[in-house]
Amino acid sequence: TLMKLIEAAELEDTLRNDGPWTIIAPNDAAWAALEDGILDGLLMPRNRRWLDDMLERHLVRGRFDSKRMLQAGEIEPLTGKPYSIERRDGALMIRDTKVLEADLAVSGAVVHVADTVMMPYY
Repeated sequence: TLMKLIEAAELEDTLRNDGPWTIIAPNDAAWAALEDGILDGLLMPRNRRWLDDMLERHLVRGRFDSKRMLQAGEIEPLTGKPYSIERRDGALMIRDTKVLEADLAVSGAVVHVADTVMMPYY
């Protein structure tokens, strides 16, 4: 689902060429938990600003594996508002988002699979 939204926002070249990146990728259950119509709404051209804002919450410039995130204590997504990083009850947490799978290496990025979609609020 995240890749479909990245394509809709025309960010593939940016992610491919302007890395490295850290990507917080919500799992399928996180997307399914959104209210009906949210995903379809994100794909509407008139909601492009909302789509961009949502995606920026999941993208961090630089390659931050879990060890580096924990050492830093925070990461700054493209929105510019830092997220706290900590271990809570044995789980890696990005704010209140639980990382289900950490440190997945893909071309030009490290991916952390998360249990929550970080949505903008308007």
